[in-house]
Amino acid sequence: MPDTRTICYYAMYVIGEVETHWNWQGINYNDPITVGIMQWYGTRAAALLIRLKNEDSADYEKIAQSLKDSLNAHGQDDRYWNTRYLTQEEGESVAAAFESDQSHTIQEEQAISDFEGYISTIEGWGLSQDNPKPLIFAMSMYHQSPKYAGEVVATAGGSATLDRIYQVCLNNGVLGQYKNRYTTVYNRLNEWDGESMPPDFGQNGGAGSGEGGENSGTQE
Repeated sequence: MPDTRTICYYAMYVIGEVETHWNWQGINYNDPITVGIMQWYGTRAAALLIRLKNEDSADYEKIAQSLKDSLNAHGQDDRYWNTRYLTQEEGESVAAAFESDQSHTIQEEQAISDFEGYISTIEGWGLSQDNPKPLIFAMSMYHQSPKYAGEVVATAGGSATLDRIYQVCLNNGVLGQYKNRYTTVYNRLNEWDGESMPPDFGQNGGAGSGEGGENSGTQE
């Protein structure tokens, strides 16, 4: 059985693939501020940028002044961020700030912190780290939409296999619209030995080589 950190890194691997094809500098201009390999959105994106400011001021200095002004004026929990779109200049500046290894480490640490929270919630729904494949599949759904992830897990049950939770997901009226996304996640998990760290996807905390991906997602 893998430990929690391995589960978090494997979740980072499969979610990073479907969100950005493992692009640490990923920027989405079609929705309010959405940035990084995990496509952190709205208030979560603001929290990541504030973390960059506090932990890596050199990279933070690359961010456009207009976006810095917004970060100074609005706290990370301000709902303002859920309607605040990036300009092209601001997006390019965030991508530049996310180029370094140090900024990758910050994104990894933020993802692990997020995923530990996901695990705690999903374990409360009945899934377990003792059965990591359906757990990580549920984490991938939770990352896109906690509400619909909860619906799928409630229907699939706490003892669901990977096949069972995948099929229930595809039958969900919302998440089922993202068949390619969840088939990619399913295939990665189905091929995994259930214990190993993921291959190399540009992270600072694993080893190997990776491939594949699709970008889509919404938080509800």
